[in-house]
Amino acid sequence: MLMSAPLLVSMISAVTNGHVAYNAARAPGGALPPPGGCVDSQGDQVTCCVWEVDSHVAPVITLASLTMLWTSFIGGQVRTFTVSATVAQWYFAPVADQLKPARSHSRVGDSLRGALGPAFGSLCFGALVLTVVDLMRSALEELRKKAQENVLLYCLFVLVQFLFTLVEMVTKFATVRIAITGEAFWPATRGVASLLQRTFLDTFGVWWFPPMILQMCAFVLSGAWAAGVFFAARATWSSLENGAVYAGLVAAVGFFLSWLVLSFFVCLLLDIVDAVYLCFAMDRDAGEVSRADVHAIYMQLPCAKNAVVVEQPGGEYAYAEAGPQQHQGR
Repeated sequence: MLMSAPLLVSMISAVTNGHVAYNAARAPGGALPPPGGCVDSQGDQVTCCVWEVDSHVAPVITLASLTMLWTSFIGGQVRTFTVSATVAQWYFAPVADQLKPARSHSRVGDSLRGALGPAFGSLCFGALVLTVVDLMRSALEELRKKAQENVLLYCLFVLVQFLFTLVEMVTKFATVRIAITGEAFWPATRGVASLLQRTFLDTFGVWWFPPMILQMCAFVLSGAWAAGVFFAARATWSSLENGAVYAGLVAAVGFFLSWLVLSFFVCLLLDIVDAVYLCFAMDRDAGEVSRADVHAIYMQLPCAKNAVVVEQPGGEYAYAEAGPQQHQGR
């Protein structure tokens, strides 16, 4: 929001660059005596003059809009990186450090410095990929509306939408891997794509189920909060003539604000789920167990029940040889 504010101000300022000109729709000699106006060729009244912006305004607004969209994705990438790096510090902490009191504030600070420092270029590039995908998806949606009766184009649209969704998913997990390993964007993308190929069944469960449940809960809770606000406001303003209208407006604002706050926390929870899952997948791919409690939960998945966790002589946990082999063969 703060990063987009200057761009929004520049877009508003750009519109003020122009001059007053005669309305092109005005018929020649169409001026009427005051307090009349101007008419078009059909005799309907139109404005006599219009505001024409300078020729450079349209490109400036387009560039600012694209930059604003890119900036919003950069903010999302920074959030994902910060959450993932914080989770990775907790997940891969040595056993001795796990027994010490948690210092979450220092972990978050270190993660944020990494996001705004060494990894910022990779995050900007990942945000650029998401921006291009979003623009192409919007253009594809416009084409779909114009070709509603073409079955072949509909099949093509479904295929392209799947590819867009796949690119978004790989980019998201690549950002998580960057936070864990410190790799650049392309090596992280190749590494996470190979990893997800070996753990696709687990990934599918993480992919669509948590967002659906959490977003639905956020919507229901926001609706319940808005209903409570409406009834409370209506009871308070029952003596006013338009009390119900005012209560409805307050309830609408309450719904929007509560949904905004809950959606933010939903995004944080989803980032945590993605980060924990990728840590688990990297652990299992290497045949190691960094967090036995997390592995105990993920081992309940049908595709992971055949893996065997053993305790090593040093007290650490790892997968028996058959576990990773069975997993990679699926």
